[in-house]
Amino acid sequence: MRFFCLHGTGSNSRLLQQQIAAVRYELGGRHTYDFVEGCFPCEAHPALKGSLSADEQAFSYSEPSDAASWRHAVEGLDDYVANEGPFDGVIGFSAGASLAILWLLWRQQQQDVPVKMGVFFSNAIGPDQLKSLGLGETAELQLSAEDLKIPTAHIWGSCDDCEGRANAECGLGICNPDRRSMYVHGKGHEIPTSADDTIGMVKAIDRAILRAGVV
Repeated sequence: MRFFCLHGTGSNSRLLQQQIAAVRYELGGRHTYDFVEGCFPCEAHPALKGSLSADEQAFSYSEPSDAASWRHAVEGLDDYVANEGPFDGVIGFSAGASLAILWLLWRQQQQDVPVKMGVFFSNAIGPDQLKSLGLGETAELQLSAEDLKIPTAHIWGSCDDCEGRANAECGLGICNPDRRSMYVHGKGHEIPTSADDTIGMVKAIDRAILRAGVV
């Protein structure tokens, strides 16, 4: 399978490559990964500052509180997929997972979802935030009454804060219950690297791959 991968706010593609390195290794060599860099330079996430070199920039895909910026991010991602695809799946962490979900819902409303599955680590945006941004009532990006139909894998930490856990569960809740899998690890808002967690995450992703019918 060929995946495109979206990092979190205050991160970059290199860091996401490191964050999911163990997962990629355990999934095996039959998959390829394209890492999409955000277009807005921003401050590094506090948890990641020590991981960036002195001259390395952190990015985001949108201005977090600006609905128009989110819409532009969805449109920009759609252009990327059209120009660089085809892809079989999308992987997103935190705000990258949020952007992936918004894009997938938008494409589903057009009855044309160009990927077969999604993997979401710690989705970072919930229904109240969508409404406050105006996205829940915006025709281009409104949340469909129907579940997201493609197979999905949802991974988050039981020690994330209350908002983080609620947002991750929101991402789970808008996906088809018969075609979703999940893994909850014992860490916070992160992608863990222990052997046990890696195996658990990969099992959830493999279930989504199996349901997508793509090897």
